[in-house]
Amino acid sequence: MVDANVVLVKMTESGKVKPAHLDKTIKYNKTNIISLEFNQLGLIKHIRRHHG
Repeated sequence: MVDANVVLVKMTESGKVKPAHLDKTIKYNKTNIISLEFNQLGLIKHIRRHHG
């Protein structure tokens, strides 16, 4: 996606979660790409999350 009103952000999420069906905590690291589309006033029109 190429446009003057679009920004792409690549980010790495990391954390610890304890799913209800497990007795232990799980660590995770994930890379995601977030795209932000802006309108003519410079306000965010769409936020989309893409799995990296």
